[in-house]
Amino acid sequence: MLMLHGWTLGLSLISSLSTLSSLVLFFDRPRGELLLPPSSFRVSTSCVPGAGLGLFAASELAAGADLGYYPGVLLPTPAFVRTKRGVGDAESYCWKLQGERGVLDPTDEQGALQELCAGGTRTVPLSHALFKLLPLSKPTLLCRINEPPASAAANVDTEEEGDTVRFFVTKDVLPGEELYLDYGAWYDRSGYH
Repeated sequence: MLMLHGWTLGLSLISSLSTLSSLVLFFDRPRGELLLPPSSFRVSTSCVPGAGLGLFAASELAAGADLGYYPGVLLPTPAFVRTKRGVGDAESYCWKLQGERGVLDPTDEQGALQELCAGGTRTVPLSHALFKLLPLSKPTLLCRINEPPASAAANVDTEEEGDTVRFFVTKDVLPGEELYLDYGAWYDRSGYH
């Protein structure tokens, strides 16, 4: 009887781990997608003073071209506030969805933006470690699009679709031009030079 109890306990543990893994893979997965080849872009020092790196067209982009969907792990807003607000540059790169639908967080555990968003969250133990083993990472190039300086206009716009944000070009962009997006009236521009 003791042996049967051990098997039952073992199966229960395996079932619980399987359920937890499935939930982590669904909820903590990186979202987003780049719809053009990464070679269509180049990351370089932005033309916006004090903005750091920016995203530039490496090839011609026609008006209306879809660039892709903003990358990141979807976090409920309270979870983001508890775990990531004030951590590294996370707030600078996170996309707050309208209507309290959450935050897309493309940053790593330290709040830094890497070339790829691997997935995982701080709220589930070993979540980051699990996603580092899986080939699910999403490119973070779209996170490098800055707001235009006073001398330029936005050439990229967005449209929220559920828990995704689609980026598209609003006018023809020539190779070498920086991509710009109007961040909206609520954005804090006090750090601009």
